[in-house]
Amino acid sequence: MPGWDGYPIRERFVARHAAPVWVDNDVNLLALGEWRSGIAVGHDNVVVVKIGTGIGAGIISNGKIHRGAQGAAGDVGHIQVDEGSVACRCGNVGCLEALAGGSALARGGEAAAVEGRSVRLRVALDQHGRVTAEDVARAASFGDPVAVELLTNAGHRVGRTLASVVNFFNPSLIVIGGGVAQSGDQLLASIRETIYRRSLPLATRDLLVKRSSLGALAGVIGASSMVTEQLFSRDAMARWLRVGGPTLAITPARRSAFRQLPSWGALAEKTARATHLPRSDELRMTTFSRLLTADTADDRRRASARTDAHHCGR
Repeated sequence: MPGWDGYPIRERFVARHAAPVWVDNDVNLLALGEWRSGIAVGHDNVVVVKIGTGIGAGIISNGKIHRGAQGAAGDVGHIQVDEGSVACRCGNVGCLEALAGGSALARGGEAAAVEGRSVRLRVALDQHGRVTAEDVARAASFGDPVAVELLTNAGHRVGRTLASVVNFFNPSLIVIGGGVAQSGDQLLASIRETIYRRSLPLATRDLLVKRSSLGALAGVIGASSMVTEQLFSRDAMARWLRVGGPTLAITPARRSAFRQLPSWGALAEKTARATHLPRSDELRMTTFSRLLTADTADDRRRASARTDAHHCGR
């Protein structure tokens, strides 16, 4: 993402909120949400496509999110689909999202409004000073021929790209989500028709192409699922069960960030007094803070030993 490469966003949130933090791509979270609680339940090989301002895909492969070597898997929006001169925000030309994403629909709709080819889009331009992808979708729902054509052409481009994904990955389900995808039936119908027409018969024998069932909630559900999986994984629980709360693998950057916060020991004691915790719980909270800020593994073992000694009556 331009301007954010190398930025320690996870460490920044850890320092700000003094809690474990996990960060993932938005479309990966959409895929996880649909797989856990939405229309993809029961499918272990799924592609979830988000069509909004940009276009991206989250991939569930054999029941697990596939992120790739550098976390860039599923960036289908930057597959070249045209040799034309439409520039993409990535710096290349002819990318799928530059020709079929929300910005492309808005650009095509505004051109139609300026040229007088669509009355409804002209009204939207006069009222708001610009035409958005939502305006195009709304006009299409009223049967505006220009808007319908824009959505249909975008759907064909997305469908051709996804046909290649189907031939390569062989999913059992493709889920279409995102703001633009929720606009109506024209886009989904053209995507589905193109996928079935352009993919190999064996790959599409049992393939389903459906709209997202969770809508805007998919990302929230996916994020909560990711946190639950990470927090209660075997390795994580082995680290934090003994001290009564989740802990973190302390890196030099995180340690530096933590030291800029108020004293953990003071914070734990203040919390214990405010909530009238028993002495053992207060000690456990203080030990937890020592574990978080310990400089070495030996320091962490000594901090744990203090709690063990207390509970054994030594």
